[in-house]
Amino acid sequence: MSDEGNEPTKDERVAALVQELVDGGLTDDQALGISLDVVSKEIRYVFTEGTLDGGAFFDVRSVADKIIIKINVRHPIYHDLGEVLESEISDKADRDELARRLRRANRGLKLLLMAWARCEYEESGDRREMLLDIRTDWGRTMSRFLRGG
Repeated sequence: MSDEGNEPTKDERVAALVQELVDGGLTDDQALGISLDVVSKEIRYVFTEGTLDGGAFFDVRSVADKIIIKINVRHPIYHDLGEVLESEISDKADRDELARRLRRANRGLKLLLMAWARCEYEESGDRREMLLDIRTDWGRTMSRFLRGG
């Protein structure tokens, strides 16, 4: 967030987003098109794909008052969830293809939840309580999203 009275201009926000997206592997033209769209439509969240160091499935960064969620294409779960995160489904996708994608999404979602559960289960004391608090906060945030907030 910016200090009051020191808000970046639309052009500055677009430039910051372009730089972030180009650094993430998009071409200048791709990054500019996405950035103009995000800023003009006041989109809050931007999904990108790329590689991340370490074992994280995704990374979260704030750029120009937007939240950039970068999905790690090298993470093993990407195989199950990558295409599910795509914005569009081809009109040419047949029933078998859609069923395959749904099964992979189902497996991917279950893997995410099992991994979280295992992290929580294997911890104890303060760290376990912290993970429980995070899970609870995340659930509340999802509820707010569903209510349009």
